[in-house]
Amino acid sequence: MHRLKCTLFSLAGTLIYSLCAGQSFTEGALNHGMQHLAVASDFMGAAVAVFDYNNDGWQDVYLTGGLEKDKLYKNLGNGVFTDVTVQAGGFSASTGYKTTSVVTADLDNDGFREVIVGTARNMPMFVYKNNGNGTFTHITPSTGISTTKNTQAIVTGDYDLDGRTDIYIINYVQVPRTLFNSNGDVVGYNHTCTPNELYRNLGSLTFQEVGGSANVMDTVHVPAPPGPVNSGCGLAGLFTDINGDYLPDLYVANDFGMFTQIGNAYYQNTYPTIGFDDRRSESGLDAKIFGMGIAQGDYDKDGKLDLYVTNLGRNILYRQTAPGTFTDVTTAAGVEDAKDPDNLNVVGWGTAFFDYDNDGYEDLYVSNGYVPAAKAYETSQNAENKLYHNLKNGTFQDVSVVSGTNDKRMHKGMAVGDFDNDGDEDMIVTKLLSTGVPVKDYVLYYINEQTLSNHWLQVSLTGNGTTTNRDAFGATVKVYYAATRGIKSLSGGSSHASQNSSVLHFGIGSATVIDSVEVFWPGGSRTRVLNPPIDKHIRIQQEVAGFGILGCTNPAADNYDSQATINYGCYTAVPGCTNVSAANYNSAANTDDGSCEFVTALPGEVLPAAAVYPNPLTHSLTVRPSGPSVLELFDVQGRRVFHTFIQDAEATVQLQLAPGLYLYRLTSNGHVVQTGKLVKE
Repeated sequence: MHRLKCTLFSLAGTLIYSLCAGQSFTEGALNHGMQHLAVASDFMGAAVAVFDYNNDGWQDVYLTGGLEKDKLYKNLGNGVFTDVTVQAGGFSASTGYKTTSVVTADLDNDGFREVIVGTARNMPMFVYKNNGNGTFTHITPSTGISTTKNTQAIVTGDYDLDGRTDIYIINYVQVPRTLFNSNGDVVGYNHTCTPNELYRNLGSLTFQEVGGSANVMDTVHVPAPPGPVNSGCGLAGLFTDINGDYLPDLYVANDFGMFTQIGNAYYQNTYPTIGFDDRRSESGLDAKIFGMGIAQGDYDKDGKLDLYVTNLGRNILYRQTAPGTFTDVTTAAGVEDAKDPDNLNVVGWGTAFFDYDNDGYEDLYVSNGYVPAAKAYETSQNAENKLYHNLKNGTFQDVSVVSGTNDKRMHKGMAVGDFDNDGDEDMIVTKLLSTGVPVKDYVLYYINEQTLSNHWLQVSLTGNGTTTNRDAFGATVKVYYAATRGIKSLSGGSSHASQNSSVLHFGIGSATVIDSVEVFWPGGSRTRVLNPPIDKHIRIQQEVAGFGILGCTNPAADNYDSQATINYGCYTAVPGCTNVSAANYNSAANTDDGSCEFVTALPGEVLPAAAVYPNPLTHSLTVRPSGPSVLELFDVQGRRVFHTFIQDAEATVQLQLAPGLYLYRLTSNGHVVQTGKLVKE
């Protein structure tokens, strides 16, 4: 870490903000073993889920690949990753499908998280059973989940409080339609979208679709009964307590709201009556926008959880003013993120509230990326991501540039988690490669390197498995310290098609004593623990007194913690080259020793060009790129007929093309490195 020079901002003599010159974050994906890029021709997809798949105390990462392979990255300790997709079972069932979204949940309450992956229109969903030994098995056919409806987001929670995690599937456009004016200009959209689905967990990894009876299909009479029924075009969801009654509610961000006349949806849980009430209009949460992503947090520390919704154009910050009632305070708070310097619309996708500097106030991150739109809504290809620092007075300051998190272009999903277990939260931000829009680098891994001396507490929860799901999705945690409190509700997925770590992180500023922690389990039963230690990670189990301190209990490990009572996250250094793009990359190393070697040209030397052969070709094509690349083939009319991501030193791809002349293009790190002609015999 490096020491930062800080500038202090004050208002009427009161310190409100400390802005540190220099980067608070370092982007380190390649240096930490992670190299991944999602590919999709329709500009949709690229999701990330953060979870500890093998229960070793380190947060792992699952990334969807779109038309390329999904990947599971194991955290080797110290925030260094290695690709274990093949060793973990390969997740090969989704090969050949376009994956769009991901969430993880312990569906059978055995202590290990399953992986649930959504796909595009007319494609199946995939459920992978965690076998508890580092491997997964595809089990979708036996689960009863049969959706094929263009799933763009999945969220999980226990809506009927039976101790089993249910699955809410958010579906998107089924039949796209574009509206034109008399001049042939695109002026809007008239898409047909498909209803959302709620799969109730029946136990034994089987499910029943109950969206209609639970009243959460997101179908609305437009303009009003007895008008025709339309469905929302969903892109994100939140499945947790929203209004403070300790019951898991549902919130859905819908795209194209001004055209479908269906705004964002808020479904309030009616337990003990099983189901939901549609409260979108009464709540003030029903904006008819291009809803993309959702974040939840108590940014103003008034004890009520607020919501932030990303959009094509102006995003919306909803302040909860009374239980279940929200007010748009975006402009006053300074977090619109609406236009780029060229006055083009910024398109927000993934988003999260998190306290990156541990000062006790939640900051806000927005992942911005391009998607084509009608000229009336023209969008930016160069919008930078935004990090907004909470000024503790209801407003935020844009610190994207100074923090080092303002990357541009094709970002989609994002999620937060403490990947190196150092007491501050890091970020994963996904990227998407699509036709005609170059992308630099791959997935972004922002390592938090702020060096302020603020304190923190991390809380993990375990439900009893009978009235609360083992993951404790839907639970609310309150941390009391220094005459104030922090509050968080645990959700099974949010952001855009993604999932944050389930370790709840609370910054507590300069406080050195925590008075108590209260957990309100779904349904409202309470667990209270007194005086937990600061700067520690604790676990609270439902119906078990006290708490455990998570940490490494092995004295021989590099990070031995004498205060720990539960073994968690031991780390022993394995030196080697951890940069996945280096010639001598060591996939087992978790500590970079400075030995990485990269193939570079000497003065006057020309590196060999990428090879694409044979030419003419028959049924297969071999590609030997000079680095990780995307291969695209185009017919003579310029239509792309094939593309694939090539990471290996050499790859052979099978092609089913009509005889004729084709053009190829190899792109690496967003730059075209080679083009040429190919003849198919």
